[in-house]
Amino acid sequence: WLLALGVLVGAVRPTLPGKRALAAVLLLTALGAWSWITITSSESSERTLAEVARIATYLGFFLLALFTLDRGRAPALLLGVGSAIGLIALLAVLSRLQPQLLPVNETGDFLPIAQARLNWPLNYWNGLAALCAIGLPLALSFAAAHRSVLVRGIAAGLVPVLALCIDLTISRGGIVAAALGVIVL
Repeated sequence: WLLALGVLVGAVRPTLPGKRALAAVLLLTALGAWSWITITSSESSERTLAEVARIATYLGFFLLALFTLDRGRAPALLLGVGSAIGLIALLAVLSRLQPQLLPVNETGDFLPIAQARLNWPLNYWNGLAALCAIGLPLALSFAAAHRSVLVRGIAAGLVPVLALCIDLTISRGGIVAAALGVIVL
């Protein structure tokens, strides 16, 4: 809806995406259509419909990004994503070090294994570790090569926070993803 509204008011000028982007759009659309078709044979039509809605949301955000971003805005987008991930990691680590400052994490009440693992604010330790694994190479690249000294300093300060957050989640997959991300960087 945002994309359609942006096109109507002239804020977004749709252009034909490249072949790889078009392939991704077609594959996401096909996945959504396939999920929609299987709704009648599903064990739970409500959960299947929720997955169709999730796929449609992913497709909508992907299309919005395709039509509103260009190469000139990519560095600002990466800085924004890296900053958001860094803030989430900082809050997560703070929730472990100073739990009285942040909301109570109730995940441990339902999953006893979650009591030892850092999972707040996402309430899923593997998801939090994966998010921080995405943020680690971003922070390292900003710390090494950004124009602004302030951004380089903040990014360098976030690197140990992201690593500590991954460690406190006790997520093997997060550790492997972070290591692979750093190696690729």
